[in-house]
Amino acid sequence: MKRMMLLMVIVTQALVVSAQNQAKLIHAVADYINEGKDTAFFNLFDSKFKTQFPLSEVNRAMPGMRNLLGEIKNTELAGQRDDAFSYKVTGTKSTFHILIAPSKENLDKISAFLLTADNPFFEIIVKRDKINSDNEMKTAIDLYVDSAVKSLL
Repeated sequence: MKRMMLLMVIVTQALVVSAQNQAKLIHAVADYINEGKDTAFFNLFDSKFKTQFPLSEVNRAMPGMRNLLGEIKNTELAGQRDDAFSYKVTGTKSTFHILIAPSKENLDKISAFLLTADNPFFEIIVKRDKINSDNEMKTAIDLYVDSAVKSLL
């Protein structure tokens, strides 16, 4: 019984730490976007994500994000699935969702980042039947990809 209680305390503590890290990450993302600190934003990525989204691409994408959102005024947790968190981000020009997944090696780093008009966890499932798709929606990555494609349509 004591072991079970100890295990529950450890799991609860791990969830609290994870939520705190996510809050810290989304606030850092918002600050870096608002302040135009592209390199600091890039340094939030883990090493694997940096190879997929190099600094030159971040430098090209950040002005567009700032123009799209305006100054970020509010971030609100919209959902969580597996290790990824979706935040509703309200800027002076528009409201979008940002999906952040922490690195498994270092919780202070981002292993996935997605800016989308739709909540990548919930609304996309409801709207999905309105367009043709061969995506079978079997994994969390399938949902992210489907959300990204829909945000472009």
